[in-house]
Parts: sequence; C-alpha cells; structure tokens
Amino acid sequence: MISIQTTSRSFIKLFSQRRAQNISRQRKSYSNASSSSSTINFKSLFAWYSHKLDTHPLTTKCLTSGFIHGSGDICCQTFFEKDSENKSKKWDMYRTARMSFLGFALIAPVMHNWYGTLMKSIPGRNIKATLQRLALDQFMFAPLLLPTWIWSNMTLQGCNTNAIQSKLKLDYWDMLKANWGLWVPTQAINLGIVPNRYQVLFGNMVGLVWSVYLSYKGGNTKS
Repeated sequence: MISIQTTSRSFIKLFSQRRAQNISRQRKSYSNASSSSSTINFKSLFAWYSHKLDTHPLTTKCLTSGFIHGSGDICCQTFFEKDSENKSKKWDMYRTARMSFLGFALIAPVMHNWYGTLMKSIPGRNIKATLQRLALDQFMFAPLLLPTWIWSNMTLQGCNTNAIQSKLKLDYWDMLKANWGLWVPTQAINLGIVPNRYQVLFGNMVGLVWSVYLSYKGGNTKS
C-alpha cells in the first residue's frame, strides 16, 4: 500500500514538473515570437520610410514634420498648460493645426533645402567640415529661421506688425539661447554623423522637444 502511494506521489510530482516545463517553453516561445514580430515590423516600417525618402523625399519630410510639430503642441497643451484650477485646459485644435501647418509648410521644406545646400557646399564627415557646417547652421541660419517662425506663427493668429515686433523684442534672445542649448549638440551629431536623407528626420525627432517649447512660447500670442 505504501509502495503504491509513493509511486502515485512520484507520478504526480513528475507530471507537475513536466507540465510546468511545457508552460515555460510555450511562454518563452510566445515571447520570442512576439519580440521577433516586433523587430520585423519595425524593420519593415523603417524600410518603407526609407523607400519613401528615396521616392518622395520632400513630401515625406513635410508630413513627418507636420505630425511631430502637431504632437509637440498636443503634449504642451496636455502636460504644461493648466487653468486656474490646475487642470489641463480645453484642447485648442486650431492651435494644433497651426503648429502642424508650420512644421509641414515652413520647417520641413526650409530644412530640406538648407541641409542639402550645407552638405554640397561643405562636403565630408571630418571634424573641420562638421564644425564649419555647425557654425553656419547655428550662428547664421538659426538666428534667421527663429524670427521667421515667430512672424509666421503670429501672422496666422491675426497679429499685427506692432505685436510681432513686441514679441520679438521680448522673447527672441531667450528663445535663441534656448535654441543653442538644444541644437548645438544635436546638430553636431546630425551634421557630422547622420546620413543626409535622415537628417530632417533626426532633427524632427529631437524637434519634438523643441516643438513643445515653441508651442509654449508662441501658442497663443494673440491673447
């Protein structure tokens, strides 16, 4: 009788161990399959995006920039702007549309042509060429693009010339210093390492942070 009980217990223990091992293998197999599927999907998406950059470079960059600038504005309105009761304000869809439009119609086309001009005028990936491109980008181009953005943004809001000039006098220098703080190291990488066709994309990815800042500084300048 004791022998039968011992055998039964051994059988149950062995069965439980085998079942646990099978469950573990199934979970590991599912996890590997999911990870592999995610990797394949990401690679496929990246390959598709790269193909679009080859076939429709400007359109692809414009759409990407518009999406990122709109997303930055939504983040700004949701997380950084509160009402008197410390609650998120009602979403201003027209403001998001305006920011997206500026990313689509102003930032992306200008950056696309500017990067192309820089890389053709100062080719090479050595330190000297990178520093020359960086100096032109941050100390000649950026100080011109920033007031262009401010002027365009406020014009779309219906602001007059006096209001635009006042805004420039009030915020331009602070915004330019903030620009240098973020974009000097970013552009050192972008203009020195990143392949030409991905430069606008790389700039836009970092630009999500910058677009939140721009939205915060210029989202509702009319009011």
